[in-house]
Amino acid sequence: MIEPEESEKSLEPRMGSFGSGFQAEELRVQSGEVLAIDQFMLGNEQFLQGLEANKDAVARFGGAVLPMADGIWKVYRFPREKAFVLTPKNVPEDALPAILDEAMQGFEVRGKTELLDRPIYVETRCVVFLDWKTARDPEIMGHFRELRKSGKDKEARDFLREKGAAVRYGFSQESDELRTFLLQPEGAVVFLG
Repeated sequence: MIEPEESEKSLEPRMGSFGSGFQAEELRVQSGEVLAIDQFMLGNEQFLQGLEANKDAVARFGGAVLPMADGIWKVYRFPREKAFVLTPKNVPEDALPAILDEAMQGFEVRGKTELLDRPIYVETRCVVFLDWKTARDPEIMGHFRELRKSGKDKEARDFLREKGAAVRYGFSQESDELRTFLLQPEGAVVFLG
């Protein structure tokens, strides 16, 4: 797997074009694991209490914790294909079309492995990709929850981005079920709706 470039502590996550017109958000991974879950669950007290116990709580609430190398990742959204593509920052953008094409093909593609035996469920149209250690920080999650409770949804999403998360809209107005794949040799993680 290609390792992401080491992040500088002063580097803030950002959203924007990385040169070729593809729009991406940055995801900062520091614990070697990433939580992928519906944004609503991060404000759910039962879910947050379950996080303190173990990772099994994540699956019960429709999410997953995935192993990912530390560093900065790019999170791309492809609405027509109903796909999110997460790549280490050093994977060139000109590789995206081939990565997406491979992801859309069946399992006969060399180097494509399904990571989970079940989909990730997104009910509120927003999925959060967040470092696992950050997700278990009670101060961060408490502040996010308070912002959501006070109706400041955009501020809540921006707060998570400041903490290194990527927050992306899903593909359906009702809900999405995302299957998760690892593509080699790029080390890309792909979520398909």
